Amino acid sequence: MKITHISGADDIAAQSDGTLWVSEPAAGMVTHISSAGEVLARVVDPETPEGVVALDDGRLLVAEQTSDRIVVLHPPSPERATLIQLTPRPGVDGVDGLGFDPENRLVLVPDSAQGRLLSIAVDGGRPSVVASDLGRAVGAAVSPEGDIAVAVEAASGLVLVNRNSGAATAVTGISQADDVVAAGPLLYVSSLEAHEILAVDPGSRRFQVLVTDVDMPQGLASLPGDRLAVIDSTTGSVALVPAC
Repeated sequence: MKITHISGADDIAAQSDGTLWVSEPAAGMVTHISSAGEVLARVVDPETPEGVVALDDGRLLVAEQTSDRIVVLHPPSPERATLIQLTPRPGVDGVDGLGFDPENRLVLVPDSAQGRLLSIAVDGGRPSVVASDLGRAVGAAVSPEGDIAVAVEAASGLVLVNRNSGAATAVTGISQADDVVAAGPLLYVSSLEAHEILAVDPGSRRFQVLVTDVDMPQGLASLPGDRLAVIDSTTGSVALVPAC
């Protein structure tokens, strides 16, 4: 069910109250909407905002692709503080997506330009390298099995990373992924190549198609009531679909 249209919408995050934050990289904006699609607020971010994480204390974490850093906002204020500055690579787009480990209060940072997965405490500190040589990592989520699932814009589109050893295992058959979230016992992945949203069992590493014919499936968010929020960046559609 489509709830609204936001031109250039890219990533999405759910707050604990069921409202949503949507990033608009081209417009330099992050928009707060209700679960019915009503615009509640807008915050300007001119540094190409991509991935977003909405914390339960009201803070918003934003991945800024142009500056290749993660910043902290306190909406509705547009003031930004740097959580982590990444290392850019000339000619390569900076950070894309973000993830969050609520149990350990860690921000999961797919360091897109460097092909790594980092983690950093939500209140800052020294980042840790969780895994390297992943390709263009663009999304991350804690898997129900305990690993960290990483979405990668590469032939191996979804990899499961052992958080202790950093060993990465690809899920066969998924390529060119853009985002991944966990809900219940499953992972949900947006596949740019297949134009689909996939439901993945991380234990068996088998998957099924949940949504088809999404022109450019990008941001995903898990909502209460066994629902997912899905963004189609081509059309700007923000839709809610039932999870498995």
